[in-house]
Amino acid sequence: MDTISLKRSFALMILSILGVTLPALEPFKDGNGDIHATITTMNSQEAISNITAVTTDAIISDLFNKVKDSVIEIITVGDVINPKITIDGAPLVYGGGGSGSGFVFDINGNIVTNYHVTQGADVIYVKFSSGNSYPATIIGEDPYSDLAVIQVDSSALFRENLKPLQIENSSEMHVGQQVFAVGSPRGLTLSVSEGIISQINRIDLNIITGRFWTGGLIQTDAAINPGNSGGPLLNLQGDVVGVNEYGLVDIATGASEQGLNFAIGPATIQRVIPELISQGTYEHPWLGIEIADVTPLFADSVGLSDARGVFIKNVASEGPAEKAGITPFSIIFSVDGNVVRDKSELIDYVENNKLPGDDISLNIITSDGNRSDITSVLEQREEPF
Repeated sequence: MDTISLKRSFALMILSILGVTLPALEPFKDGNGDIHATITTMNSQEAISNITAVTTDAIISDLFNKVKDSVIEIITVGDVINPKITIDGAPLVYGGGGSGSGFVFDINGNIVTNYHVTQGADVIYVKFSSGNSYPATIIGEDPYSDLAVIQVDSSALFRENLKPLQIENSSEMHVGQQVFAVGSPRGLTLSVSEGIISQINRIDLNIITGRFWTGGLIQTDAAINPGNSGGPLLNLQGDVVGVNEYGLVDIATGASEQGLNFAIGPATIQRVIPELISQGTYEHPWLGIEIADVTPLFADSVGLSDARGVFIKNVASEGPAEKAGITPFSIIFSVDGNVVRDKSELIDYVENNKLPGDDISLNIITSDGNRSDITSVLEQREEPF
């Protein structure tokens, strides 16, 4: 067989695998009696779109089949408390229980979900894709990262083939990455929604007080609705890139914001979950400051050459910052020698690199205009800032 025939055979094989059929040749004679052939082809962009659609459908189908036995529906009975929404200083309480999602973390029956799914629950049931339901108990909870671990009854270990999901390395995430949210929104078991990572390293705010809870959040436009909470946000390989948490809503109307949804990032999962399994709690480092970004207008008003750094709005009484002599209206420019351009960088650095009892060095311009390095000793967080 000559080279051209080999190439043609190989091309036909590839097109066959992709499900593409070549059109037939149509012979005709011209006025001289010579035989010619015509071929009618579809628009090239249409062909590419058809192949892409078939390929994407297959990928999503394979992804779903790979993870469906690992994603769990969670039903709770009891008062469910949402710590992220406060009314007159008290967390919002939903009476009667609720529902959420989760995923298998290990073969010991530990399941990851959100803290706001489990908090206040008197009874918890989990439902597998097999249709089997089992009671579960709370192993550990952390309100600041909004993570919790529950464990299924031992009978599930024998009846269900537990398939833990892998956690993606946070360094491999990128804006524009295709992701999939899997869970049970409104009790609709094993629903899949598709989107991209819109941004990484967002900070989680209490929407009423504006005080942060934790950092490292993933912003995504994949649909996340009530009931998705605690379920996995997955990459194309079926690895967990986040724990779905919530979608933003308009406080005035209660309507969902379009495509503004958030998930807890892999670095937080890998740091917090093992501690919840072994200790039942996670100790967050606490500096005791309420902070805001330095805006261009603010920078101009105080004579700064550029708008970067973290403005200290308030200092907790008898907190680590106050004990070190840090005062309100100061500006933090670096932490342990690392430049911080905004509050998200400060929060992420402290959360990912520090523990209660560690020293932290801050380069600060104080309210009286003096610049200095101040060292503080972090404590265990007891307040949300």
